[in-house]
Amino acid sequence: MHIKDRKVWRARAEALAKDKKLIRVQVGQLGITPAFLRATADVLQKHGLVRIKLGEGCGVERTNAAAVLERYLDAVCVHQIGFTITLYRRQGLPRPSNTLPLNEEQRVQAAAEVAAAEAEAAAASAEAAARRETKKRAGQQKPQQRPPEFSVM
Repeated sequence: MHIKDRKVWRARAEALAKDKKLIRVQVGQLGITPAFLRATADVLQKHGLVRIKLGEGCGVERTNAAAVLERYLDAVCVHQIGFTITLYRRQGLPRPSNTLPLNEEQRVQAAAEVAAAEAEAAAASAEAAARRETKKRAGQQKPQQRPPEFSVM
C-alpha cells in the first residue's frame, strides 16, 4: 500500500475514532490466539478498519506486533503508536485461511505450536533476565575491590 493511501485510511480511522465508531479489540493475557484472530478477521471483513490495543502482560512485543498481525490477518498497518495498532483490510475479501474455523486435528496441531512458541518465549525471557542480572553484577564492585582513594576513612 502506498504511503498516500495509508494517510487516507489513517485519517478515516481517526475520524471514526473521534465519532466513537471505530471498532476496538484488545489483546488479552493469552496473547494472539486463534480465537482472537478469528474475531479480528470478522471485524476486518465487516468494517475494514480495526484498532487493536495490546493489553498489559499480553506477551507480545509492541515492536513486532504489527508485522505479526499483518501477516496473520492479511491486513495493512496504517498507524501504530505505543501499544495501539490500527489495521486496514479491504471489505468483502474472504477470510484469511489461517483464521478459518479449525477441525480437531488442526486444533491439536495449533495447540502444540502455541505450546512450543510459549516454551521458546519463556526460555528467551529467562536468558534475557540472566544476561541483565550478570550485566548488573558486572557494574557493581565489592568494597575491597574499590581503589584506595575512594575508600571511606
